[in-house]
Amino acid sequence: MAILREYQKIALAAQITAMRDMKNLAMMEKLKTGEAIDVGIIGEPYANFPGVWRLENYLDNVDYCDSESEQWIWSIGRHKITGEIFAAVDARFTDNPMFDCLWLR
Repeated sequence: MAILREYQKIALAAQITAMRDMKNLAMMEKLKTGEAIDVGIIGEPYANFPGVWRLENYLDNVDYCDSESEQWIWSIGRHKITGEIFAAVDARFTDNPMFDCLWLR
């Protein structure tokens, strides 16, 4: 139940974000319906690694994107030692031995 409430908060924030003028209409629609989550809402850019965000949480069965650059997230991984969750606009967490790949586009 707590996960559902968290998802609803994220979806609402995503809808607000999607109200701005986006060129990627598919992304805008997914943000509006809650089918996609903006990493800018649930995370923060990771210093010195462009296109990578440290996420506060991870939810399954949704798409992830960066609405600011209008790029889809391609991989999400959990660091094997620290447990931190990271998202990237490329597939860097797919075969990285330091990460468990949680999600791949």
